[in-house]
Amino acid sequence: MKCVAPTPMITSYESARVSTYDTANIQVSLFDAKSRKLLWAATIKTFEPGNVVSVSKDMADIVVSSLVKEGFI
Repeated sequence: MKCVAPTPMITSYESARVSTYDTANIQVSLFDAKSRKLLWAATIKTFEPGNVVSVSKDMADIVVSSLVKEGFI
């Protein structure tokens, strides 16, 4: 039996990265009032929370056109 010396293990680690950023999540849910079942939902995340009002208006346009396209309104 031949003895083989163990291979040394070399381990390297990357330094940790920490990032901080603000986000705002806007969620829209459409429920059937009678059955209380969820019919449609959407979520938008923006990395510019200072522009939530502007993003909300854009989202409203997208939501309305999607609901019209899918026959909900």
